Amino acid sequence: MVSAFIADSDAPDWRHGDRLPEIVADAERRAAFLAEAGGELLVTGLPMRTTYGTRPPFFVDAAYMTRMADIAHAVGEAVSGTA
Repeated sequence: MVSAFIADSDAPDWRHGDRLPEIVADAERRAAFLAEAGGELLVTGLPMRTTYGTRPPFFVDAAYMTRMADIAHAVGEAVSGTA
């Protein structure tokens, strides 16, 4: 195994609430599995933007993207050296 990408509905939702500890723990668990299987790269991405027709409208603004970047940095720091 070289890498893994998981777009899983059981993964913690980055978009709502303060779930950073749960998000980081999930990433650490997945990175540990990947490392045990010989993988070296954990790929992650932002939540899917399924906003077409959403009421009230959902806007991706600088504050939202700053929060996403903060979460991505915390995940990266937590798993660096693991996978």
